[in-house]
Amino acid sequence: MKSDNTDEKETINQMLSDTHLHTSVYHVTYKIVEYALRMWNDDYCNFFVRVDINVFVYVLPKHNISDPDSDSDDGLEDVAIEFVASSEDSIEKLEKFVNNNEIFLCTICCENVDDAKEVTQLPCKHPYHSECILKWL
Repeated sequence: MKSDNTDEKETINQMLSDTHLHTSVYHVTYKIVEYALRMWNDDYCNFFVRVDINVFVYVLPKHNISDPDSDSDDGLEDVAIEFVASSEDSIEKLEKFVNNNEIFLCTICCENVDDAKEVTQLPCKHPYHSECILKWL
């Protein structure tokens, strides 16, 4: 094998291209060559390696807009989405703290949370300005 392994890498890249995988997976070429070299230099040389690659391609059906029989809007404008406000009890149980030199963004108002501001943290651990999240809940 050459020291730069270009022939081996080209061969492996060609094999990968025959699978019609996206080129972003070609980074495994380096790992394959590295592993083969390690096996070659090992005291116990075994080149009988089975590699199984499962590729799943999901092809989504295209929506045919020109089909006169299809209802393109599916009546979605008639669907009313009703939101239920959070109970006062659940809001009171949320963790509240004062920001101490931590820099983060309130994703509701898109402003930085300043020091000494009260912060409310949801169970998912996302922090917000208390006044911002209370409006949403």
